[in-house]
Amino acid sequence: MTIPANIPAVMLALKQVFNIVISANTDQYLLTNDVINAQVGAEINVTVNAGVVVGSSTTGVAGFRSGALPSGITVNLVNNGTIVGMGGNGGIGYNGSATNGTNGGDAISLSSGVTLKLTNNGIVGGGGGGGGGQGNRDVAAGGSGGAGGTNSIKSVGGGAASAAHALASGNGGNLTSGGVSAHAIFSWQDGYGGSGGNLGQAGGVGGCNVDTSYFGSGGSPGKAVALNGGAFTFVSGSAVQGVVA
Repeated sequence: MTIPANIPAVMLALKQVFNIVISANTDQYLLTNDVINAQVGAEINVTVNAGVVVGSSTTGVAGFRSGALPSGITVNLVNNGTIVGMGGNGGIGYNGSATNGTNGGDAISLSSGVTLKLTNNGIVGGGGGGGGGQGNRDVAAGGSGGAGGTNSIKSVGGGAASAAHALASGNGGNLTSGGVSAHAIFSWQDGYGGSGGNLGQAGGVGGCNVDTSYFGSGGSPGKAVALNGGAFTFVSGSAVQGVVA
């Protein structure tokens, strides 16, 4: 049987193409809400406009999600805005103990068989880990929150309690930077909570200049892109902040 020479052109003409523009701040964006009945081999072009924040208010859900799409689909993402995961919260400092900072969330999450091709003219970064707390009987400090979140919701610093002389609560993070370390100072003692991680970075460890027995570790950062069996190609622009895995 002879295969007509024009078959590839015919197939190309029948290929599904979706064009989507994200023009307003969006929390936990789900691509499948805007792509209906996509078929194997479809091409989805997504543009995030300048000044737009695509983020998340919880570390358990990525800022940008492909959702369950058929295998073999390509998503061409041109990001002119900010796509981030939620930052982790700071740990708490007590009298004689401290808790760890919590982990940051992922910026982008794919489904199995989906290929993401990214042109990044803005910011893409996993949420920063929260800083660990610090505590002894005299001074206690909370860890600070990691970078990330949404246009209105960010990570929070951990509190401090029970120390006899000085307490300091941690600082919250902002969209692109972790909160600075908080210090509880009494006499010669300087207890400090871990700083919040910047995008794609772990939170800092709490500590004290005279006693390092009671401190919390920093939380791990979220991924820039969580593949989940998908694939990633970096086309051009600024590097993502955080791992792709």
